[in-house]
Amino acid sequence: HGYSDYGNNIFIDNINIDMPRNRDLSVTAISRPGAAECGTFQPVATVKNNGLETINSYSVTYSIDGGAPVSQAVSTPINPGATATVTLAAVTPTAGNHNITVCTTNPVSASGSGDDVPANDCFTKAFTKKAILNPPVTEGFEGTTFPPTGWALNNPDNDNTWVWVIPGSNSANSMAIDNYDDPDIQGTVDDLVSPPINATGVDSVIVSWELAHKAYPDQMDGFLVLTSKDCANTFSNTIFSRYDPALSNFQDLEDFYAAPVQADWQKLRASAGGTALSAGYIQFAFRNDNGYGNNTFVDNINITLLYKRDLKMVSINQPGVIACTGNFTPQVTVMNNGSETVTAFKVAYAIDGGAAQTTTVTGVSLARNATTVVNLTPAVTNLATGNHTIKVYSFEPTTASGTGDQYTANDTLSKGFGITGTTTAPLVEAFEGTFPPTGWAVANPDGGLTWTKAPVGKNSSASAYVRNRAYTTLGAVDDLYTPSITYTNVDSAHLSFDVAAATFDYPGTTAIQIDTLEVLATNNCGTTFTSIYKKYGADLQTINDPNYPQTVEFSPLGAAQWRTEDIDLTNTFTPNGPIQLVFRNTANHQNNIYVDNVNMSTKTLPAFLKEKGYLVLPNPFHDQFTVWHLVEPTNLRSIAVYNSAGKMVWKKEYHGNAVKQITVDLTGQAAGTYIVNLRYEDRQRDTQVKVVKL
Repeated sequence: HGYSDYGNNIFIDNINIDMPRNRDLSVTAISRPGAAECGTFQPVATVKNNGLETINSYSVTYSIDGGAPVSQAVSTPINPGATATVTLAAVTPTAGNHNITVCTTNPVSASGSGDDVPANDCFTKAFTKKAILNPPVTEGFEGTTFPPTGWALNNPDNDNTWVWVIPGSNSANSMAIDNYDDPDIQGTVDDLVSPPINATGVDSVIVSWELAHKAYPDQMDGFLVLTSKDCANTFSNTIFSRYDPALSNFQDLEDFYAAPVQADWQKLRASAGGTALSAGYIQFAFRNDNGYGNNTFVDNINITLLYKRDLKMVSINQPGVIACTGNFTPQVTVMNNGSETVTAFKVAYAIDGGAAQTTTVTGVSLARNATTVVNLTPAVTNLATGNHTIKVYSFEPTTASGTGDQYTANDTLSKGFGITGTTTAPLVEAFEGTFPPTGWAVANPDGGLTWTKAPVGKNSSASAYVRNRAYTTLGAVDDLYTPSITYTNVDSAHLSFDVAAATFDYPGTTAIQIDTLEVLATNNCGTTFTSIYKKYGADLQTINDPNYPQTVEFSPLGAAQWRTEDIDLTNTFTPNGPIQLVFRNTANHQNNIYVDNVNMSTKTLPAFLKEKGYLVLPNPFHDQFTVWHLVEPTNLRSIAVYNSAGKMVWKKEYHGNAVKQITVDLTGQAAGTYIVNLRYEDRQRDTQVKVVKL
């Protein structure tokens, strides 16, 4: 009731009419989770007794996003007006945004049970669960957003901070901060905060980066790297700290440092271990301490883990992508990627998903970062021709601290390989049967699109092709190997095949890379190669004018869209084999390339022809015979034929225009003996040959 006596104003607020109850518990705060959580956590809530009686026991429940409640009984009494901190069962939510609701239930006092004021029993809080990344984590700032996905900026003064810039270290982009322009920001710090990194069971975490900076004289900018183990709520551990002039590598610039050249970049490194990893994860803050000096650029952040025991499979050395025999000893290279010396380990391999074969390695002393080559047992024998897969993995490394690999993500490698067969010349293949054909093999290093069978050929129903139009891995190389072709004592070798190809962009472009077809030849199963054919763009395409591309996916429609290629192998691959041919496709997302009717043939010349330099055959003959020279007879003057009576019945003169094989037609002449007279510019080479007409 207000009574006015012409004085002054009266204000009343916060009227509270309360009726204390015997039992009234409420949740007044949730201290855990915080605004952000990274790993598993135990919810922590504050419970208050608002009633008149001591609460002897009660329960607290929590639920995430309205899910099934998790309940915990509490038997510690709470006096009237007192509070209690309750730690609940651990939870690991999925990454993303969530709500947690904590409630009190069933308070029990001396007078009974049940909450007399249920309206204040629950409290709800929003929080974010950050995704924990498995190493390695790299960031080169080449994406389209800044900060990059999963990274965050800490900019306490909401002023100048880290930004995305051009250029980087051997790249297009980096991040940078302007310490030059504004004296009011001197002494402020700005952080780029990494995502949380999984550090479970880790000996230490190694972080490296590249930095470019030039000091402004007498000013002192700083760069620090700090770590957090509470999901970036605090950064209490400094693992790297450097200020000018050391930060700038003792380089000064009395002007705005706009863009570093490559020589300006420093490669820096730090590590964290011990209690910094106690949470099972770690985060890094890359901090600029502004001294009103000059700009700082950072690029190529790389975060890796170091375990005590970590054996890494480096490579599968044998088999190669192609083997020429089904008998070989698998060979691998392994590296000690851990901090302790490895004294023993095991390596296993399996072919095509078959039974694993294990090799135990003992008596070694493999220091950190050292590698060793291991020949695996037993050797592979009689593996069939065709394409196969080998899988290798290391396990049970032994060090001073124990046995067992603490980081298994780098233990395993798989490799596709092919075993080619052997055949004798000639080789003729039209790809009408199974693919790859018997004795052929495909090398597909990236495991993507590769050589396969096409349902169209030159005057046939099949060919081999690579679907480059759908192949988005630029520069990927895929090889189609023939069998090893054997031959001996041949005088010439020749390869022919049909090709159909198109481009998607302008065929003559030099601005972009164009799909390429190359044919390689080897006589040592791929130890060395000789390129015998290589075409791309306008030279390779078989349709359209060279100025116009094929802007749909290409499939040859008829024989007119194919071209036959002929390659003379004589000078390089005679007189003896073997020879193996490789059709190599280099993909650049242009258009499809087809190959059909592969024919590799050899020729052996008659011994008399090689000895004398000429040959007349057949002899005897019916109507025609051929004068065959070993090399083109540029000094041949004439050929004349005389009958047994000495009468000339056929003659032809030459003036440097003679070819290797000249046909003489004696149709209509009588059967009998004839003399073939070969005259040359060098009269000493003149020759007569007796032939018989039947």
